[in-house]
Amino acid sequence: MSRKYFPVIAVLMTIFVAFSNGCRQETNDQLTLHVTLQHLPAHIRTAYLDEIRIADTRLIDTAVVDPVSDQFTFRSLASEEGLYRVRMPGGPLFYLALGPGSVVVKGDYAHLDSLSFEASPSSEALNIFLRQLNNASNKLYSASQ
Repeated sequence: MSRKYFPVIAVLMTIFVAFSNGCRQETNDQLTLHVTLQHLPAHIRTAYLDEIRIADTRLIDTAVVDPVSDQFTFRSLASEEGLYRVRMPGGPLFYLALGPGSVVVKGDYAHLDSLSFEASPSSEALNIFLRQLNNASNKLYSASQ
């Protein structure tokens, strides 16, 4: 191989490596959240995924609810685990601790305090903590009456 082609080959290899690393990085940082809520009221056709940050809350994605299956899916990039919430217009919300990967949430709209989380032990732990905190708060309120 002639030395005059070496710079061209080096540039092409650099572009190839950069491109393949960039594609791989995006795949590794992909966050997918599949939600199924039974007994979802008919008027709720949209859901929102917000990231809760120290200074503010940022809308990450909007999903359209499938009226037949009451399922919706969010997709975003997440380079590290963070705190998120799923909210519905005029309805309740729930919190999740999510990072890169695919998470499945299942439950009943009327009982969001008993959701199940597949592939997200952090979300499960967060919701157990919030449930216990709510119970303690209710007991304190009842005792003060």
